[in-house]
Amino acid sequence: MAAIYLIRHGQASFGADNYDQLSELGVQQACVLGKAFAQRLPNPDVILSGDMERHQQTMTHVLAQGITPYQPPQSVCAWNEFDHQKILAAYRAEFATPQGVKSYLSTQKDPQRAFMALFLASIERWLSGQKVEGLETWQEFQQRVISEVQQLSEKLVKQELKSAVVFTSGGPISVIMMQQLGLPKTSLMQVNRMLVNCGVTKLVVSRGKVYLSSSNEHSVFDSQINRHLITYK
Repeated sequence: MAAIYLIRHGQASFGADNYDQLSELGVQQACVLGKAFAQRLPNPDVILSGDMERHQQTMTHVLAQGITPYQPPQSVCAWNEFDHQKILAAYRAEFATPQGVKSYLSTQKDPQRAFMALFLASIERWLSGQKVEGLETWQEFQQRVISEVQQLSEKLVKQELKSAVVFTSGGPISVIMMQQLGLPKTSLMQVNRMLVNCGVTKLVVSRGKVYLSSSNEHSVFDSQINRHLITYK
């Protein structure tokens, strides 16, 4: 039996011109998780990461806490998040850039609530099967994630490896959980919004099949000293 640990990236820089980088809190989250993970799995067989900055930075800070994989870490774009900026742009052209979104939100009484309403509406349209040139469809996104999980599980079985750690985003983790639990695509944001930054979802591979063992595990943050590290963006 082998295990695949899916780690959601640390808190990104929400509201900044470049969302795709860890905030100071995100760095702290990765370091705290890394120290705990070094006790749990100091020498994983395989380390994979999406090639987004927040994935790479999370991996770097986690591994720096005393984790030495048997194989060099690899970047795999199949673990990347869906392109939220393109999804927003497909919904309304003026949201094609972070600046466009910030300009709109500056006119709203409650910018955070306004953004969530905007984001949910754009995701709903994307899930409906909307096809826009240059934008990965929901079906394509779902397929690339599921295919990558299958490839990774087959690699573990074929090479008789016991563990893989993957640094990724809420979207891919949500897709995997939805498939495992038989949830409809309309559940995407319900699942996604509950995933904690640097939370760990565990899959087990047994007799060639993949099973969900635990999801969104973040007990390392659930203490008085670390509770401020529980975030969802």
